[in-house]
Amino acid sequence: MEFHHDFLKPHSKSGFLTAAGVFLLLTSLYLMVFDSSREFSGVGLTNLLLGITMLGRGIGYPLEYLLGKQFISVDANSIIMKRKLLRREQCILWSKMQKLELWPGFFSIKTTDGNSHKTDIKDLEPAVRHNFLMSLIKQSEEKHISCIRHGYLHQVG
Repeated sequence: MEFHHDFLKPHSKSGFLTAAGVFLLLTSLYLMVFDSSREFSGVGLTNLLLGITMLGRGIGYPLEYLLGKQFISVDANSIIMKRKLLRREQCILWSKMQKLELWPGFFSIKTTDGNSHKTDIKDLEPAVRHNFLMSLIKQSEEKHISCIRHGYLHQVG
């Protein structure tokens, strides 16, 4: 069972944020072009940045897309996680795993070279967290990797 969740998927569109973004962009352009006093140049730049941010969110694409990716992926070869925007992704190959322990709020992986990786997943949406844990269970069964389940995970799968 493969699993992929993109944390930066397009959000719902918002007419209010779009209108506010356009208003701030127009205000900043007016302040930067027609108002030559120095005290308003910072306000114009601030309005420009806020306008771009609000417009992006209003049309459904947050500016985080420009900074990178944020996702969790489980496939037949590996588990790949990139939970923070400005951090490197973590990739753990199924062939290197020795033991997998699953709790409803986090999981732990022990690799064949003796390293241990613990990852907290409490902040994931409950449905996403459940589907992620179920995919780990299915893949560990297919790969014949020891999987110890805690909490409600005893009863599922």
